Amino acid sequence: MNRKIVVFAAAAALLALGAPIGSAAQQQSAVGTWSGMLDVPGGRLLLVIAIARQGTGLAATLQSPYQSGVTQIPVDAINTGNGKLHFSIARIGASYDGTLENGAISGTFAQRGTRYPLVLLPSALGTSDLRGTWLGTLAVGDTRLLLALEVASAGDSSLTATLDSPFQHGYEIPASSVSGANGVLSFAIPSLDASYRGTLGLQSITGTFTQRGMSLPLTLARPGSDAAIPTPVPVPTPYPTAHPHFSSRTVAFASTGGAVLAGTLTIPNHGRARMPAFVFVHGSGPGTRNGGIPQNPTFLDLSNALSNAGIVVLRYDKRGIAGSTGTATEDWHVLGNDVRAAVSFLREQPTVDPKRIFLLGHSEGGIIVPLVAPSIRGLAGIVLMAPPAVPMERIIQEQSPRMTPALRRAVTRGLASYIGIDPGNVIRGVGAPILVLQGTRDIQVLPSDLPHLVAAARNAHRRITVDLLSGDDHLFLRVPDAAPSDGSEYETAAPLDPRVAADILRWLRGLAERGAS
Repeated sequence: MNRKIVVFAAAAALLALGAPIGSAAQQQSAVGTWSGMLDVPGGRLLLVIAIARQGTGLAATLQSPYQSGVTQIPVDAINTGNGKLHFSIARIGASYDGTLENGAISGTFAQRGTRYPLVLLPSALGTSDLRGTWLGTLAVGDTRLLLALEVASAGDSSLTATLDSPFQHGYEIPASSVSGANGVLSFAIPSLDASYRGTLGLQSITGTFTQRGMSLPLTLARPGSDAAIPTPVPVPTPYPTAHPHFSSRTVAFASTGGAVLAGTLTIPNHGRARMPAFVFVHGSGPGTRNGGIPQNPTFLDLSNALSNAGIVVLRYDKRGIAGSTGTATEDWHVLGNDVRAAVSFLREQPTVDPKRIFLLGHSEGGIIVPLVAPSIRGLAGIVLMAPPAVPMERIIQEQSPRMTPALRRAVTRGLASYIGIDPGNVIRGVGAPILVLQGTRDIQVLPSDLPHLVAAARNAHRRITVDLLSGDDHLFLRVPDAAPSDGSEYETAAPLDPRVAADILRWLRGLAERGAS
């Protein structure tokens, strides 16, 4: 599981809409910026809708700051009347119906048959009422982290709060000692050894975030404020080389349930014959085609390295994420259908040898790949990077000390389809050659669990190769011997360990020499 998953903020287009239903006064009551938290499998999403007058009608902008790479989500229709709000978004098959009362809009967000409760609160309150969501960008060196503080009333005039760090896949981290007295907002986050103290202005809170002795400036603003949304920082990557020997093109292919998956196909230059190809399969969370997190894009780095060495690579955004349509899910049955669709797409490419198609799964993808591999005819092999080696419920238990109760519930709910599945039993069913890569400093998928998986494969006489990469963490970043591997290293841009690509290429050469590919 990718505990640390970073997601970019994105704004949708502002569209002119048809004349709304209802009086001008009713329209005016909905005009403004509204935001609310949507509980979804595996975490939460912050949705922000800005409604403005345009002529005699309304125009709207939808933002999803937690999601990665989303560029436009057109709001096709918006209606107000009788204290109601309705809007729809055809591109993602979504709609919202709510009732305006007591200064909030309470309703239901629906997407392709699934319904989620969603309460929208106005951003126009500024600091006159601290309740609701506040966004801020924390600069840690070259890294920008989006933080979201959700403040609520405890009913006795006191305040409660939780903190989200969506770029790190951390949700509902409880705050304590929350106070807004005397024009100052202050709170502590005991589980992070962190605190915040800021001065209330008219529309923002200017203050300092302190963690483990380090103090950083942090301004909090209501959703919809440009100041609250981090600007993506250019990501230094080790690949491609100064002289890349491949080209990239954007592609799309259909999967089940009407989903269309958007991706990138990297093709080596000057290929004289059909070439071997890989499909990359994501870990948990709202993963894009680049994998990992923006400052450490595992799949982008690895695909560039492999394509520079003569291998075609297909990587794609998970369904419902970034450029892909469909409903986001962590159900392996649905995600497995997407893998099969990706393989079918690759087999249609004139540059790809249909007999030399491989799957590569990272983290959660490391259990999806062996689950679907037996159903894919003629698969040449699979690569598992930091795969779950024991049942998912045990992995969740192993990670529990680093999770809040709310996060543990969200993770368990999101990964429910894996509960009861033993990777050891699954690996026995894979007839294709297997390469397993595991970092020795991984704290999310423990190296000590790996023998269970390997023994099961060898007992079933499967062709399995295992490479332990000393000093590597879950994202296959090298961790210095004297440094802790606690996930904080994910936040600093670093090259993917070159041994990953080297090991895969060595394994492929071995297969070719033995005539197994």
